[in-house]
Amino acid sequence: MERCSLLLTANESYAHAEQDILMLTGMKVSHSTQHRLVHRSEFPLAKAKEPVKAVSADGGKVRLRTPKGEPSQWKDYLTVALHSQVCMAAFHDNEFLIN
Repeated sequence: MERCSLLLTANESYAHAEQDILMLTGMKVSHSTQHRLVHRSEFPLAKAKEPVKAVSADGGKVRLRTPKGEPSQWKDYLTVALHSQVCMAAFHDNEFLIN
C-alpha cells in the first residue's frame, strides 16, 4: 500500500492520490497522510551503471495551490538526465543535481 501511495503521489497531487487510492482499494488514505509518507521516506540516489556519454539539464515551472481567490504561485524546478541511464529532478536544490 505504501508503494502504491508513493507511486500515485509521484505522478499527481496528494489530493488526487487520495481519490485514486479510495477508488482502487476502497480504503481512505488522506492527502495529509500521503504528504507525511512522502516526506518521511528515504529514496536512494540513482547511480550510472556505465560511463556517462551525454548529460542534459532542463527545467520548468510548477504551479502551487493557493487559497481560493489568491493568485497562483509558480516555482522553478530543474532536471538532469544522464542519457539512457538516470533522470532526476530537484525543487530548490541545485547542489543535489550538480552532485
